[in-house]
Parts: sequence; structure tokens; C-alpha cells
Amino acid sequence: MSDKKHLTFSILVCAWEEEKMIEHCIKHILSLDYPKKNIEIIVSCDSNTAKLIREYPVKILVEKERAGKWNALTNMIKKSTGDILIINDADSFLFPLYALYDLEKDFNKNPKLGGLVFGYLKTTDEIKGNFWTFIDYLITDLSFYYRLLKYPIKDFKQVTFPILTNVFRNKIEKIEAINDDAEISLKLLQMGYELDYAPYIYFYSLHGTSTNISDFIKQKVRINTGWLQLKKKYGLDFTNYYLEMGFLVAKTIFYLMIWPLGYAYSMLKAYFKKPEVKVWEKIKR
Repeated sequence: MSDKKHLTFSILVCAWEEEKMIEHCIKHILSLDYPKKNIEIIVSCDSNTAKLIREYPVKILVEKERAGKWNALTNMIKKSTGDILIINDADSFLFPLYALYDLEKDFNKNPKLGGLVFGYLKTTDEIKGNFWTFIDYLITDLSFYYRLLKYPIKDFKQVTFPILTNVFRNKIEKIEAINDDAEISLKLLQMGYELDYAPYIYFYSLHGTSTNISDFIKQKVRINTGWLQLKKKYGLDFTNYYLEMGFLVAKTIFYLMIWPLGYAYSMLKAYFKKPEVKVWEKIKR
């Protein structure tokens, strides 16, 4: 029985063919610093993945075929009992460990808050030796920086850029779009809720970013297909977003050009500057 002093969280894990990651994911969720009776874990997976987690305190929904993440999320939402729902991919780990307490404070503080989006951290091993992946991360970080400037979103009219939601109130009944986290956001706004950004909470993700231009194109085709679907359904217009993001990328390139010049100038200044004897003596002592 849950502790009524605290909100209950249902963590929804999509884990199709995730035999390598699922146990690590479940163990991490169980290690979160929050009353265990107030955490419900629901996993949607294939039969092979399900065999590995039978002994864990989780609800398992075995899918006979891969019918899309939005369909898996809809099925898990129907089975959830938590006040707040969190979408958690099998290769993503929520940090800090006390994150649920922070989320509880946010939702209790603002009854109109419908959902929050987190930041993401990637593994250095994934970046190492792959410059394309590094650039993809850089652009992703710029996108999150852009969102930080735009949030909170209090009205549907403010949706002039791609919005996401990682955690949300248990008010959604069905998801029908490829971009599931975006449709959740739009549905919450239609219900009169607000959305905000929680940069102090993040998912440490092991995969997901493209490693070459071919992977990049495949990912973006899927994502943009989803946005075109939502644009038609909800009447969205992202013209200003594309213009502002283009300016932000250009600004970043400019600063990347200025940075080495500034660094070279500081090196020259340090080289020709006479050493401060008194300061050096203090350092030695």
C-alpha cells in the first residue's frame, strides 16, 4: 500500500528486444531514493525480455508484435495507477537518485503543471572517436538551450517549436502519434495544463544519437514524419523555430571561430607578460 503523504509515480519502460539493458534499467529504478511503495514499474516488452524480469517487482505487458512505442505507452497508461507518469526507455537512467522528490515538489507546488521535460547526458564512450556523434550532441544541446529560453508554456498558442514531455500527470488516455512525447504535451495543453523544463533532472542515456549521416537521416525522417502528422492534426507552425534555430547555429559557429582567436591572444599575453614574483612566491609557500 502506498504512502499517502507522497505522490505515486508510475514509470513506463518500453523495452522491445532489450535483453542486454532491461535488468540494469529495473535495478536503477529500484535504487531511486523515494518510498518504494510509491513507485510502480510497468514494462512493455517482447517475450524474451519478459523472461529476464519475472522475479522483479514490476508489471509486465508482453507484446506479441512490435506495434509502435505510442501503442505500448497507451497500453501501459491504461494499467498505471500512479499520480505521475514517467516515460523511461530501457537504455536511459534517471538522475539524480532523489529526482522523484524534486518532481513531487514541482507538481505539488503548481496544480496547473501538467508535464515536464528533462535534459539528457550521453556517455563519453559513444562520443569517443566519432566526430559526427559529437556534432549531433552539440546540436541537441542547442535545441535544449532553445527550449530553456521558451519554457514555461502556459498556452497552446506558445507552441511554435517542437515540445516534449518526459513526466506528466496521469490524465492522458490514448496516444496516437509517432512522436508520443510531443502529443502528450499537446494533449495536456488542450486540457488547460502548463508545461515546464526541469534542467536539474536528466536521463543518462547510453544510445539514441546517430553515429553517421545515414543513421541521422533515418532518425530525422521518422521524427519529421511524426511532426508532420501532428502539424496536420493540431495546426502547428514551426516557421519561427526553424529561423531562430538557424540563427542560433550560425551564432554558435561564429563563437567557435572567435574562441581560438581569444585563446591564442591569451597565450601571447601570458607569454610576453613579466612574471609576478610576489604572486609566485605565495604559490610556492
